Order: sequence, then structure tokens, then C-alpha cells
Amino acid sequence: MRKIILLLLIFSWAIFSRAQTFHLNWKGKKEIELTNATKTSVLFFEDEKHYKLSGNNLPYFILEEENPSQFRYTISDIRKKEISFDEQQLVPHFPTYIDYVQNHIQKDQTFIHTFQLYPFIQENNKYYKIESFTLSKSSVIQPKAHRKTATNTSVLQSGDWYKIKVSKTGVYKLTTDFFKASGIPTSGYDLRTLKIYGNGGAQLPANTGTFIYDDLQENAIRVIGEEDGNFDSNDYILFYAQGPNNLHRSENQTLENLSHRLHLFDEYAYYYITFGGKNGKRISTSTIDETPTKTFTSFDDYRFFERDSLNINQMGKQWVSHPFRQNPNQTFILQLHQPIGGETAHLKASLVGKNAKNSKFTISAADATGNFSTFSTTEFSRNEVSLKLNSVPSSLAVNIIGNNTNEEVFLDKISVAYKAALTYGNEQFSFRFLDQLGEVNSFSFSGEATIWNVSDLTNAIEVTDRKFRKPTEGFHNEFIAFRNEHVFTDIKFVEKVANQNLHAISGVSAVSSHLIKILQV
Repeated sequence: MRKIILLLLIFSWAIFSRAQTFHLNWKGKKEIELTNATKTSVLFFEDEKHYKLSGNNLPYFILEEENPSQFRYTISDIRKKEISFDEQQLVPHFPTYIDYVQNHIQKDQTFIHTFQLYPFIQENNKYYKIESFTLSKSSVIQPKAHRKTATNTSVLQSGDWYKIKVSKTGVYKLTTDFFKASGIPTSGYDLRTLKIYGNGGAQLPANTGTFIYDDLQENAIRVIGEEDGNFDSNDYILFYAQGPNNLHRSENQTLENLSHRLHLFDEYAYYYITFGGKNGKRISTSTIDETPTKTFTSFDDYRFFERDSLNINQMGKQWVSHPFRQNPNQTFILQLHQPIGGETAHLKASLVGKNAKNSKFTISAADATGNFSTFSTTEFSRNEVSLKLNSVPSSLAVNIIGNNTNEEVFLDKISVAYKAALTYGNEQFSFRFLDQLGEVNSFSFSGEATIWNVSDLTNAIEVTDRKFRKPTEGFHNEFIAFRNEHVFTDIKFVEKVANQNLHAISGVSAVSSHLIKILQV
């Protein structure tokens, strides 16, 4: 009987041990010294075992466990607390979802399971730090479809490489005139071997455990006139490039919670041209024979107004524009792509005040009005407001009016998410579908245009039958429609790149490996 009771106790303990609650005892800011002898402030919580700073000096919760078996942690019972404005300045972004990553790796003869949590989140226009959560073990973890093993060599180690940059997302055109003006050869190689490499322009994640490509990736491109191998005057190259400022999407994203992310450190995205060797990757055409299980007649669009021109406190990552002190009544125009009447649109706007507790602001757009809440009595504070618009015009005027010309208030950003028609106008445009996808889907489209599926930005696929499959895990559906007369040509040449092979450096830490990826991109 005692043995049975003991076994039951052991069994109960084993079940209980699969779930554990962790508390993050936040203690505000502390000063640390960097490798160059300068000092900076970071947020911290009291837990030496689980507290970790990333290469960008951002705090993470980390848990490491020796275990030969693969498993998955699931997170629940999350408790959070609204973060102060001063603390916000030390956080580069607030995801709209619980951001964590876990890996199962081998160190020498030992298998280590790691769990890293980025302890910040944005919900309903408020910003929080996570104070506690519960972790539970479950089934075997499956790797993401696009996760790749590390490489020991860089594509930049040999050959001729030419660096270019673009400022926005879209389809671009490269011509012989651009090559000649930039000093890039147009002869001496087979045009069919020309290649373009790049990983998109979005700001790299602060979490070093989040997936990023380990090296520069070759992009699928379209080369007009390459059949004879020569780069003639009428030949040209089309390629899709992701700019530095991008839509921020997560799993199960809704139109109401859609957001964007400006690159804090650069205004351009960079791509690399090379040639020679094997033939380059080219854009293929998608044809699907199966009957779609879901058809879309509109898409989810998102437009924003944000200009990072002023840093109020000359520090941190909070940038603003358009002061209201001398001009308390201002109007901002957002140009929308053929919004559908009768569909609810979601507008968000935020202001930042400095010692502005007496200032009050109202906002109006289309058929809706609202009030910003009173600014905090602290030195800095951000106020946000959300409006639901019953319908929106193609040119949406957003009016913001204040009552005080003596206090400092600035525009942070304005955004609107809405349903738009799948109709081509007079410019190329990107589109996507946030609703639940079927395994095979289709969409209606009005007007003549070339459509590329750019869900995987390195592997653009031309869609001719208006059908597409549900993207594999780790990717979100994304398309772009364009005509040749509307492709972008505002490409800037940067430099010829010297050969390099940072991946060959041995004995680097995990943070150093992440730094290598940053340097090579």
C-alpha cells in the first residue's frame, strides 16, 4: 500500500513538474558598461538565472534545460503591467503577440532545450511588460518550414558583387543604362548567370533566437531578353524588393490590430548583384488544378503616416514629427487604394506630449470623431485613440485639433486599416488576406496586371490563374500587382563590395553569430 501511495505521489509530482510559474520582479532601469567603455541604461528584473541581455541590450527571460528529447513549451496565465513612458524609450518595439522562441540544440554530447521570452507586448493601444507566466511541456516541437542550418561560408567570399539600395517595397527595374552609370559590367558574362541577393529590408529582430536567414539569399528575378546570353540595350531585369518600413504581421492577425514597423536605423534596403557561374534563379509561374475552397473578392489594406524627424529627448527610440505648439489645428492626408463602401475601417492615431498635462486634443476623420485622453503629469507621455469608420474616401483627411499653444505636443503616427477592392488603378500595389485561408484559395481581380506571390520574398512566383496555396508555417500570404509602366526605377548604386567570409570566423558565441548575420546583410 505504501508503495502504491509513493508511486502515486511520484506520478503526481511528475505531472505537476510539467508546469511551472515564473515571476519577473521588475526593478526599473540600471546602468551597464559597453565594450567601448560607454554606458547605457537597460530595463532589468531580479533573476540572475533567467535574466539575459541580447546583443542590443534588451532584456529577455531565458530558460535552459538539459533533455535528450524534443518537446514544446506552451505559455499560459500571463500577467502584465502597463509600462511607463520613460521605460518605453528603452524598448525598440512592442509586439501585438507573445513573442518567444524555443530551440533544441546539441552542445558537445549534451542536448539543451532553450526557451526565450521577449517580455513586452502591446494590446489595445497600451504597452505592457510581462510580470508572470506559466510554462507547460507538451508534444514534440516541430521546426519551422523555412528554418535552415547554419553555414560556414558566405556567398560574398568570391566573385564580383555590386551593392544597391531601395527606399520602399515594390517591383523594380534594372536597365543597361543603370549598370553603365554605376560601373557594373554589361558584358563579359552570360546574362542568364546574373543573380540578385538580398534578405529584405525589415529591421532585424532584437531577439537573437528569432529566425533570420543565415546568409544572403538569392532572389527569384525576371530577366527580359536573356535568351541570347547578352545584356542588350533593350533588355532589363525585374525584381521584388522589400523596403525598410513594413507591415508587421503575426499569426491570427486581424484587420483591427494590424500595425507597421519603421526601421529605426536605416532608410534603405540593400540588395546585391553578381554574375557568372551557374544560371541564376528565375521567377516561375504557378498553376493549380484543384478547386479552391475559399475565394476572396477584396483584400486587407493598411496605410500610415509617420515621419521620424525629431527625437524629443535626444535619446531612446521614440521619434516624432509635426509639433502642435504653434499650429494646434493640423490635417493629415492618407491616400487609400479603392476602399470598399460600407466596410468598417479602423483608424489609430497617437500623440506624444512633453509636460503637456493641460493640453486636450480631438480627432476627426470621415464620419467619426474622438478625444485623446489627458496627458500624464509625468514629463513625457503618449496618448492614443482608435476610431471605427463606417466608410472612407480614397483621400482620407485626418484632422487633429488642440486647445493649447504653450505646451509641447507632437504627432507620433496615424494609420488606417480597411477593406479594398482588388482592382488595378494607376500604380502597383501590394495586397494580402487576413481571413482564415483554405488549403487552396482564389481571388477575383479586375484590370490588366502582372501578379506575383511574394509570400516568400526571396522566391516570387507569378500567379496567372488567381489561385494560391496556404503558405507554409513561418510565412504570410502577400502579393503584388503591377504593370511595366508602373515599376519603380529609383534605385541607388552604393558600391562594389569587397570579398568577405565572416562565417569562417571560428569560436564565436550565439550573440556573435547573430552579429555576423547583421554585418553581412
